[in-house]
Amino acid sequence: CQTISFLKFFLPKTKNFDTPTQALALFNSPFVTRQSRFLANRILEAESQPEKQVQLLVRLTLGRHATSSEISNFVEFLSEKPAQTEYRWKEKNLEALCQVLFMSNEFFYIN
Repeated sequence: CQTISFLKFFLPKTKNFDTPTQALALFNSPFVTRQSRFLANRILEAESQPEKQVQLLVRLTLGRHATSSEISNFVEFLSEKPAQTEYRWKEKNLEALCQVLFMSNEFFYIN
């Protein structure tokens, strides 16, 4: 697998996450959270149905169609309402899902 060329500016020199702290630092970085919010807003503007939101998210981040199990699992995650109702919980769930896909191996590496 090859690292996508533009990602070399954001990845450590090793191009591998050797420690959990490296992965967590990138996962929680302001850049990744900001990009997750931007992508979530783009998806919310384009699609209103959760299934279509998931399909668009997977297409934009991973460059392929979502599998049926991904659609059902991701839609279930998007519909999970927190115990204490949080303002914009649906948007926040989508932002979190964007963040997870940004940190996936499939997003970072080309097979």
